[in-house]
Amino acid sequence: MANQTVVAAPRKYFRKAPILLNKSEAAVIGILRRNHQASRAEITTITNWSKAKTSQEIASLIAKGYVVEVGDGASQGGRKPRLLQINNKLG
Repeated sequence: MANQTVVAAPRKYFRKAPILLNKSEAAVIGILRRNHQASRAEITTITNWSKAKTSQEIASLIAKGYVVEVGDGASQGGRKPRLLQINNKLG
């Protein structure tokens, strides 16, 4: 549990148990909160992580239901990037 970060809102706004994230997952959530939407490539650039690490952290957040893919971004000469955002249906 040493590598877990607790993200919680004030008690009056948040009646469920706090969400537990590791530091890397919290970094991805922070980027998505600031930018509303971002691609995996943008998150890789911002965090300076490898593509593999970025994909691993995003896959974990998608599996937990915290992040969703919302469509394609503008292509810059290759495959269109999949855009990610925080799941609005979390409650």
